[in-house]
Amino acid sequence: METLKLILRPLTALLALLIVLAGLAVGVGRLRTTPLLTYESNRTGDIDLYAYDLTYAISHNLTRSPAGDTDAAWSPDGEKLAFFSWRGGARQLYLLTLTPPRVTRLLPDEVAGDHPVWSPDGTQLVYERDAGDAGTQLYLLDLSAPRIEGSNPRQLAAEVSVSNSPMWSPDGETILFMGFARQTADAEIFTVHPDGTHLVNLTNDPGWDVSPAWSPDGTEITFFSLRDRTNLELLLMDQAGEISDASRPRPAPP
Repeated sequence: METLKLILRPLTALLALLIVLAGLAVGVGRLRTTPLLTYESNRTGDIDLYAYDLTYAISHNLTRSPAGDTDAAWSPDGEKLAFFSWRGGARQLYLLTLTPPRVTRLLPDEVAGDHPVWSPDGTQLVYERDAGDAGTQLYLLDLSAPRIEGSNPRQLAAEVSVSNSPMWSPDGETILFMGFARQTADAEIFTVHPDGTHLVNLTNDPGWDVSPAWSPDGTEITFFSLRDRTNLELLLMDQAGEISDASRPRPAPP
């Protein structure tokens, strides 16, 4: 009987382990095949990243770290999650892969940042980097190339004093963002190519223009503006640069 107990104990432990692994596999499988809502929560005493499965009404803790994890951004293929974390002692950029589950620190330096945004092809990340008293600056990291100080990651739009709120165009050819023009100190809407060329001030207006976003087809841009100095307006810019009130009804296409 004692021999039977000795045999059953490791078998029971092995069965429990297989059940746990199966549960993890099911969880990862659901994350990859069902709609998700990703959010931050401090329910465990520190800030972790969670994915809420809209089909099964289940939340998955994705990071489980005693350090704070924030600013989650899914890759276009849904296989990876870029985020910022204090787990290395300073707020830094990390990458979580689902299969196999692994967290990798993407940058060797200790410069803090926020708001990673994936390129449509999933090979590059644009993020906001804390420049101290100078505010935030946009940097681009090519995930397929070696990390080289000064060139990868590299700063975008150095001519703009403060830059944030980046958004890739649907075709991946242009990055839209909000920045402060050095000449006027006004908040303007800019575009720049991923290689740092072709910086264009799209708005160039004394009123502050903020929070830009592309239309799904990349032919229009919406943004908020304080052009009348009193009310925040939602405006729309078309490909010709014409600006209109985005809140007004638009005529139906012919």
